[in-house]
Amino acid sequence: MKPNHKINNFIKKYNNDIQKLNEEEIQLMKRIQEINKERAKKQVYIAEIYLNKVEEN
Repeated sequence: MKPNHKINNFIKKYNNDIQKLNEEEIQLMKRIQEINKERAKKQVYIAEIYLNKVEEN
């Protein structure tokens, strides 16, 4: 049996597309982590301000 080149090419393209999507997903997850870290820093900052005001009163 001869391999079907159309099917093989389709599978290669499909796998390449999946790999690109996986790489994009990894980049998005890294960006989400950065955003969450920034959000956490802001929450800590706000909590410190709140605690300082509570201590003043």
